[in-house]
Amino acid sequence: MLGQAATTFKDVLLLDPANVYALYNLGVIEQMKNDTTGALSYYNRALDADNTYTPAMYNKAVILEATDLDAALALYKEIVAINPNASTAYLRMAFVYAKQGQGTKADQARAKAIALDANLSRYPLPAKCSQPNC
Repeated sequence: MLGQAATTFKDVLLLDPANVYALYNLGVIEQMKNDTTGALSYYNRALDADNTYTPAMYNKAVILEATDLDAALALYKEIVAINPNASTAYLRMAFVYAKQGQGTKADQARAKAIALDANLSRYPLPAKCSQPNC
């Protein structure tokens, strides 16, 4: 029922073009359809409406990990600055550090994630990348 949900959120935007929740949810719908360009567009619009809305930052960072590790890392750092208890942001930050070959920082970020949520211990760090963005 993604189509119906999208229609509803677009109707909300007709009444309130800067509705961060509608923009975010439209981004999620686009991301679920594997349309990263559309998803990023909605996440950027959500962040224009509220530059502290961490769910949009997080989803944007996850997408950016495929093309720009540094930009993704910057967003994860911004998230934890806003919410120091954002365990999954610390975990994703650890993944980025690991891919960049920054083992110590990866271990520290993963340890912080696990300290905040022990369930995250089941997610191992990925191997270092051999390309600038992987």
